[in-house]
Amino acid sequence: MIKLGVIGASGQEFSQLYAPALKSLRDRVRVTCVYDYVAHCARQSAELMEATVCRSFQELIHNWDVDAILMLSTGWPGILPYVECLRQNKSVYLADTCLLSVDALQQISTLAKSTNALTAVEHRLCFSPTGLRCQELMASELGRPREMTCRLDPERSLIDQAGEIAAALGWFRWLLPGYEFLGTPFSTTPQKWTFQFQKTLRTQEVSEVIIHFCIQQNVDQFHIQTNLGQIWIAGESQLKWVCGMENPGDLKSESLIQERHTIARQLDFFCRRLVGGLIPIHDLNNHLWSQQQTRLILNQLG
Repeated sequence: MIKLGVIGASGQEFSQLYAPALKSLRDRVRVTCVYDYVAHCARQSAELMEATVCRSFQELIHNWDVDAILMLSTGWPGILPYVECLRQNKSVYLADTCLLSVDALQQISTLAKSTNALTAVEHRLCFSPTGLRCQELMASELGRPREMTCRLDPERSLIDQAGEIAAALGWFRWLLPGYEFLGTPFSTTPQKWTFQFQKTLRTQEVSEVIIHFCIQQNVDQFHIQTNLGQIWIAGESQLKWVCGMENPGDLKSESLIQERHTIARQLDFFCRRLVGGLIPIHDLNNHLWSQQQTRLILNQLG
């Protein structure tokens, strides 16, 4: 039985997403301790999970009855609980993935190199029903990707969409194992920035995948063009695709709302990995890479 401690157990997301996901794993996972910086929220969530309340995040992290930490939100302590987990070599799942400051990135990067703890970072694109369906389609009917586009909101500044850019970069890298990201723009216009991923194949041929970030309103957030077709993604459970380019009437629309939710899948994978399974997770190294590349991109674009 894996014993988990939860930091940041307030709000509708916890009661509607995380709590049901954790209860679905109760045959091998148990929440033993809960901490939230709002005391009455901690009490409510602890009662919901049949767990005890800790008076501080330090008390929870050092608790002998906690094997790993779910850090769902931190409030005023910021990254301090995460840093403390790394210092204590305690495995941690981080859900709040807002863009970190440069100082925080440096501190966490240094600590991450010195820990053997499992450090998972929530990434909804990588484990969403549409994300997994993309991988299936590219491995079967549609072939490997040639171009990937992330569309940004023209009503918001680039810096306000840094989290979306980082998430897209992390997902593109996830879909392209073994490829190297070339951080210098291939081309730029006021509304579109183009980058490349490259990989040298066994034949010594260089495989290139073009990445676009463009400002465009009222369209699907992601578009992927493959060797044999195209994919459009509107969210975690809505996807359209077509095999071939000639007949748009063959467009297939899939609703994956009945598939397992990305939160439940990631918590399950994290817990399986804790006991030694070879289960894919989006780890801290991947997250730090995405954040660092996003900062470089934003600096280049001014």
